[in-house]
Amino acid sequence: MASLSSSLMVPLELEREIFELCALSWPTSIPKLMLVTRYVKKWVEPLLYRIISIGSMPITGFPSFTVDVMDTAIRRMPPTFFHGAVRHLVLLTYKNSDFYEMILSLCGGLEDLWIFNWEDVVNTWIPLIECLPLRRLGVLSNLFFMLSPASGVFSRLTHLHLGDKIKNTESTVTTLITLPRLTHLSLDDHIFVHQCHKILESPRPISVLIFFHGHQADWDRDGVVTRLAQDVRFVVVRLQNFAKDWQLGALYGNDYWSAAETFAAKRRTREIDPATYFMIHNSG
Repeated sequence: MASLSSSLMVPLELEREIFELCALSWPTSIPKLMLVTRYVKKWVEPLLYRIISIGSMPITGFPSFTVDVMDTAIRRMPPTFFHGAVRHLVLLTYKNSDFYEMILSLCGGLEDLWIFNWEDVVNTWIPLIECLPLRRLGVLSNLFFMLSPASGVFSRLTHLHLGDKIKNTESTVTTLITLPRLTHLSLDDHIFVHQCHKILESPRPISVLIFFHGHQADWDRDGVVTRLAQDVRFVVVRLQNFAKDWQLGALYGNDYWSAAETFAAKRRTREIDPATYFMIHNSG
């Protein structure tokens, strides 16, 4: 007769799934899970670094990454570790260009990258970004246009945010409507709204076109926003907490992108008045 202990044994593959699910659901539990056994540590430690936000205030339920924390981890881990582990990275403050260049060089598996608040873009970052298998990108427009389409960096992009004033509107429209997989676009530049009908009318399908604004389109003096809003895909969003929203989106898929999609769908089915294009998004 099998002993009680042997009858309660869980297949290794299932055990790994259980620990990984726990780690992904509660990232702050990972340091404790790493203490269970050596092989559990091997499974879950990469998940601790799957989502990294540097420069944001600590958020309940998420590990806190500072420059010092990352510097210690980089010194402790083999270089290949971060390539396999990190999938989402946001850099919100400019502190040390050499340090951030090192992070970009180590995190070669990034699918989701946001870089903001740079006074100057460091040229040596560009080839590092161009090599990434990015699906989501949030940057200032000057950095975006330093990237070469020939590198293939745009070929996989589905989500793009341009976070400042766009200088050359015509070339920007031309570039955006040729991105082969782009479905989600968000912008900060309210002057650029005059070009957005070209994006919505493009044969390449856009699921949502989002403008960030604190109030319901009070810049709409010539009625262009009202005309754009006849297309339910055009949404004006007031986002309460970007850093928290980004981390929740990376972990669970619930972020301003998905909220705007749902909002547009409800306008389409008239659950929400189709003339309503402004939404307030509270994260979490």
